[in-house]
Order: sequence, then C-alpha cells, then structure tokens
Amino acid sequence: MSRHVLLEEFHLSFLILADTAEAEVQRIRRQLNRSRFQALLRRTLIHFFRKYRALDSVVFKLSR
Repeated sequence: MSRHVLLEEFHLSFLILADTAEAEVQRIRRQLNRSRFQALLRRTLIHFFRKYRALDSVVFKLSR
C-alpha cells in the first residue's frame, strides 16, 4: 500500500487553432511525442520544484 496521497493535481493542455493545417498538426504531435521533449519537460519541472523549499518532500509524477 502506498504511503503517498494525492494532494493536488494539475493538467497541462496544448491548444492549437481549429483550422491549423494537418501537416502542422502532425509536426506538433511528433514534437510532443519525442522522448527528448518529454525528458526536457520533466527536467524543467524538477528544476522548478527545487526552487521551493516547502516542496522538498513532494513527489511529482508526469504522465500522459
């Protein structure tokens, strides 16, 4: 049984214009699906959380 409980949950949404060309939509999807992009997003969040000492004991999970 987990010792952690969910305190708060945030959602990150990526919005594009409804009339965006399909080729551009595919380029955006490819970028969002790249493991390098996701790793950089994760590292950015870790760096951000480390700036706030009150969050030192917080475990965060990034998922899709």
